Amino acid sequence: SWSAFDLAKRWRVPPRAIAASAVVILLALGVVSSRQVGTWRNTETLYQRALAVTDDNYLAHTGFGNLFLRQGRIDDAAWHFSEAVRIAPGWPKATMGLADVAAARGNLADALRAYEAELRRNPVSIETIGRYGITLAAAGRYAEARPHLQRALAEYPGIATLHLSLSIVEDRLGNPREAVRYGREAQRLSPESVEAANNLAWLLATHPRDDIRDPSGALALARALNTATGDKVANILDTLGVAQAAAQCHNCGPISFRQGQ
Repeated sequence: SWSAFDLAKRWRVPPRAIAASAVVILLALGVVSSRQVGTWRNTETLYQRALAVTDDNYLAHTGFGNLFLRQGRIDDAAWHFSEAVRIAPGWPKATMGLADVAAARGNLADALRAYEAELRRNPVSIETIGRYGITLAAAGRYAEARPHLQRALAEYPGIATLHLSLSIVEDRLGNPREAVRYGREAQRLSPESVEAANNLAWLLATHPRDDIRDPSGALALARALNTATGDKVANILDTLGVAQAAAQCHNCGPISFRQGQ
């Protein structure tokens, strides 16, 4: 722009011609910008554009896989992660993405094998350690899960899913006070998480200690969840029933059966 201004002075271009040229240039740039803004509308349109104008873009495929995994579009996520692995076989984020897909599908053994292989390759990967701990907890291997979750949480204290998994682990290992502490933090960090709120409501309704058990708090959480999910989710209905029983019978002691029984 400054060079153009200097040239216009040197060539003695009339001010009106300069203004007219500037208007034409700005209009052209405006048209191009409006088209580009459509590409930047959201994450999905950005990755679509990246794949359209590049070849073998494993980064865009991995990004798409993570996006679809968060949205629950598991098959779409699996396809994009597979493409990323095909293009860049050594790219760990893509291989971990496929392990995440296996875990989301309930194939916990396959997911654990993939995480273990990555940990052998890179034993200090905190992301993999966290995923491994969460999946061990989901598989019921609570004592094994605890140190991995604690190590990941020490590096990433703001990850709600780590707190949630540790809450479940501590509950199953007989440490209800710790379970409630982690459960509260998970719900604080992710107040929109149905799983975190349901877990906390259950713990508050069934905690064995009177100074920790909070039937009214559990009932408020369970009622809000039941309304949000449309009165049709079985485990939330279980929690609501237990919370109602706990709130109506303050002197009956804690309810001792586990969720799902």
